[in-house]
Amino acid sequence: MKKFLILFCLFSLLMVSSNANATSIFYSSEVDFLNEAGTVSLESFESGTANASWDVTDWGDFTTTNNSSSEFVYDYAPFATDGSKSLKYNDHGPDNTYVGFFFDAPIFAFGFSTTDLATMGDTQLTLLDSNGQSNTWSLTNRSSRVVDFFGLTSDVAFLSVMFTKQNGSGDSIFLDEVYYGGSASPTPEPTTMVLFGLGLLGFAGVSRRKQ
Repeated sequence: MKKFLILFCLFSLLMVSSNANATSIFYSSEVDFLNEAGTVSLESFESGTANASWDVTDWGDFTTTNNSSSEFVYDYAPFATDGSKSLKYNDHGPDNTYVGFFFDAPIFAFGFSTTDLATMGDTQLTLLDSNGQSNTWSLTNRSSRVVDFFGLTSDVAFLSVMFTKQNGSGDSIFLDEVYYGGSASPTPEPTTMVLFGLGLLGFAGVSRRKQ
């Protein structure tokens, strides 16, 4: 019994290092994302002032920043996926256009819809969270107004997400339906595992001294 307790303690302590590393799952299906994300909030930019342009924008729970030639609320239903408005990023300069999301509180899930990507040539889109987890999707040149979804869930909270569009210079981004929030995967926290393991080791030591 004592050997089992000691081995179990060592196993628990070893698990700390693996649980401390974030594991993210990436999605291109909105349905799959929502099934796994848990409770999320939704921002559809319907309250934004049409055609107002910013470099940094505060949307309440998060801010956005970008390196495009302009960011503004675009009031045109065919490019929105929820309501009539979307965020439009004009890409008339660098090939690698990025948009950053910075959240006021930690989140475990993030996703968004885009319209009209890859209409100026093949495009790659990379999603990177503040835990260093990333994924790249490749989109082939296609017709206008195709809707795509990109998202991720993580077992470790993160505070920011950056997505970057490579190639397809001049291909503007229309972004809508930003989901954020979620909950962690049901895995033991590292601190809990440490305390539990040390407690069992102490119990094993006490039992040995009594014999």
